Amino acid sequence: NAPYSWQAGEVKNIQWDITGPVHSVNLEYVKYDATGSTEIGRFPIASNLVNSNVVPYSWTIPSSAVGKIKINIIANVLGGALPVSDMSNYIVTVAPAEVRVVYPNTYYQWETGSTKQLQWTGSTGVTSVDIEALDVAPNLSLLGTKTVIATKQLKSGSYSWTIPATTTG
Repeated sequence: NAPYSWQAGEVKNIQWDITGPVHSVNLEYVKYDATGSTEIGRFPIASNLVNSNVVPYSWTIPSSAVGKIKINIIANVLGGALPVSDMSNYIVTVAPAEVRVVYPNTYYQWETGSTKQLQWTGSTGVTSVDIEALDVAPNLSLLGTKTVIATKQLKSGSYSWTIPATTTG
């Protein structure tokens, strides 16, 4: 129940402790606006989980949860009584999965025929990386051409690229 920062794609264990006549538990995340003060929606995580005293549930955080959220646990009581719920005390900030380019990390002019080692690191939520070259002017404005270099690379790694004579998409 302490304040946390999570990232889309991470796996987090949601844990609860229930006593009493409960037959199942539903889990949801509650999404808030950027300030964390106004609820904007409730989204299911899991439903009809069989209760035991303390049950962790492994949740892979979806990209739809990016922003500010709380976790809500709803206990379905035996005998048809109204469900009982409890929400986490603090807002959790969920960051998007991201890729950071290690090299090249600034503007370079490369000669055709030369080979460059491209390097990157991906956060937990990244499953694979597509590499593209963008044609830019010396003032770094995008000229509109894009060249696909490689697809479905590991989330973190490197790729040896020989600069072709033409780099148009």
